[in-house]
Amino acid sequence: MVLESEVTEPVTSRQGFRIARTHLVRAVGVGIVVLLFVWQRDRVFAAGQLLKHADPLYWGLAAVLQFTCLYIAAIRLGVLLRAVGHSIPQRTLYADLVCAFALNTAMFLGVGDLYRVKRTNQHVGNIALVSGVIVLDRIFGLAMICALAVVSLAIIQTQSDAQSTASGFQLHYSHLLLALALFVVAAAVVRIIAKRSNHKLWRDIQRPFIAVVARPFIGLKAALASMGLSLVWLASIVLVARALGIEAPILALVFAATVVAVATVLPVSIGGIGLREAGYTLLLASYGVETAQAIALGVAQYALFLPVMMAGAVIGTIRYRSQDRAQAPEQATL
Repeated sequence: MVLESEVTEPVTSRQGFRIARTHLVRAVGVGIVVLLFVWQRDRVFAAGQLLKHADPLYWGLAAVLQFTCLYIAAIRLGVLLRAVGHSIPQRTLYADLVCAFALNTAMFLGVGDLYRVKRTNQHVGNIALVSGVIVLDRIFGLAMICALAVVSLAIIQTQSDAQSTASGFQLHYSHLLLALALFVVAAAVVRIIAKRSNHKLWRDIQRPFIAVVARPFIGLKAALASMGLSLVWLASIVLVARALGIEAPILALVFAATVVAVATVLPVSIGGIGLREAGYTLLLASYGVETAQAIALGVAQYALFLPVMMAGAVIGTIRYRSQDRAQAPEQATL
């Protein structure tokens, strides 16, 4: 007799490709870190000295701001959930975000989102609807970061032509108008597809998007939450930069941090390690920031995630043990 637990399904070619892609991404991420240490060994050690002598007060304030960012993110997610007729306690959403952030930092971007979908679906009971809400939540966050990058670059270019040419990109107001037009077109397409689609799964995924388009006030509240989150996060980056002796203009730090944040969305590293350091080195060089300082800023930004990771690990452990205790009586009665 073959037990059910012993039956294993064969790995399909698509699953094998996904597994191979995951290992390839890990290899690339590790390779970036190794190359950074091999080619920039002296500067990495110099960056370590900068981190060692940084003012701990700045570290503490920046760490508090990281937790504040997640709380604001929980507020934004709550707004989107209420837009589709569901309400989850703020404390629960905050704890879920802390755990999800820890997973994204320790592993890959997207793992935390899967965790959020699973946890939120326990309260909603509609995984398609929850997936749409989580995707829309990510879109709001990424769109605000991109908007801040564009605005900061526009201000930098108006202040100094020499600084703008260092980025290699010339911004015009036509770009902003094009982005706005694309958003309007995308919203119109979503509404048209929603009206013509009869598949319940597709309708559930679109419900959060339709709610935001149909009721702009909801989108405004989510956008304001995204702006507050982004500003608090940028304040933590500026604090750490000043603690490391980086005297680059605030707008330059805003532009560099937002571009680096967008770059870390790409699945080519583990927790963005290596991409941050390389991005800051490239984007802040024209402002007199030394390579060691740029590397230290990237490492410091990742170090700010460590308290959140530890808090997420504690919350996850408590939840796992409480779940085991809840399942133990059920198994005993079987």
